[in-house]
Amino acid sequence: MDIVTQGVLGAALAQSVAKKEHVRLATIIGLVAGVIADADILIRSSADPLLSLEFHRHFTHSIFFIPIGAGIAFLLLWPFLRNKLPVAYLYLYCCMGYLLSGFIDACTSYGTNLLWPLIDTRISWHIISIVINCFIFPSSFIFPTYLINPIGFIIPSCFINPTSFINPIGFIMPSCFINPTSFINPIGFIIPSC
Repeated sequence: MDIVTQGVLGAALAQSVAKKEHVRLATIIGLVAGVIADADILIRSSADPLLSLEFHRHFTHSIFFIPIGAGIAFLLLWPFLRNKLPVAYLYLYCCMGYLLSGFIDACTSYGTNLLWPLIDTRISWHIISIVINCFIFPSSFIFPTYLINPIGFIIPSCFINPTSFINPIGFIMPSCFINPTSFINPIGFIIPSC
């Protein structure tokens, strides 16, 4: 998941629970909290160059880490917002902003350790190969209001993996994962499952 989409979706979820007088602050808080989970990319080692890949989308994307990640966002934002929001609302908006990070990345082909520390296996629903900014572009200010819903549905649908929705009628899928990438790579690719 790209960091812009993480931030925008975190801001949207924080807005959805915000009191009317807190909407602007909740948007900023949700945006910051939404990108905190991707700070795991900063975990590096000169002795082990693959360490950053090992910990990318690891414990910071676990559903059990949500209260801790929200707490980190809270501690970062508290010095700036302590006079503007009560503590409970600030933490609530941080939780809402952080909440979707693991679930959104589980939709990608790379997956995430969503149930860490109970299960140390990446969970990937293979709905989309990668999330890019076209997912949030349709909701921007460029389009008139009556166009946002159709465009917001059509453009992201071009990136959805159709094999995620094929099997409701009992069609027997072959032993491979087909991951077409409509606008990223028009050819697509097939990864045999083992």
